[in-house]
Amino acid sequence: MKRENQQPFRIHQYHYSVSRADGISHQMFFIQSALSKIGISGSIFASQLNQIKSPHAFQLNLEQIWNCDLLLIHHSHGNPDLRKLAPIEIPKALVYHNIVSEKFYPHDPFMAELSHLGRRQLNSLRKETIASFTGSQFNLLDLKHHHYPHPQLLPLIDFSKDLAELKTPSIRLLKTDPKNLLFVGRLTPHKNQALDRKSTRLNSSHVKRSRM
Repeated sequence: MKRENQQPFRIHQYHYSVSRADGISHQMFFIQSALSKIGISGSIFASQLNQIKSPHAFQLNLEQIWNCDLLLIHHSHGNPDLRKLAPIEIPKALVYHNIVSEKFYPHDPFMAELSHLGRRQLNSLRKETIASFTGSQFNLLDLKHHHYPHPQLLPLIDFSKDLAELKTPSIRLLKTDPKNLLFVGRLTPHKNQALDRKSTRLNSSHVKRSRM
């Protein structure tokens, strides 16, 4: 996509951290790829790069990040470097990824503080952004609760060739068959797994063994 002066339209993205095993990072790369297909260039910036190197993503550099037509700020938990972006006079838009309430972190004071900071920053971002987007109705209600004027629902799904051709076997269960549910994730209070104490101990020990 080019404007009348033939300069390519450029959209940069920023999140506090970027890593290979992170859902927000994957979404940033997907957005970058989708924009590139329609002629819109742009780079990804982060304060912390975890196993990611240029040109896939770049360390936050205020002298480089301003050189765009729009900056997408991905926001989840508190971002200690977010205030650095405020003085940059370029259009900014919010991509909101939800913030787990601090009440779910009684076991982790550090994450509780990040959660609290993230919600305070959500209010400040409302004044600094020209648009806001999020991927679920639940998050959309959260933005409305924080008085964002016109938040937009924008679910992003990667219908790549591999995903489209993925076939799963058909499974038929009788009503009398036992039902087992597999949860893949961390066993931690803020994930709210509804397990009895005995099951939690067994699963926790299994997770520890599987990581060895």
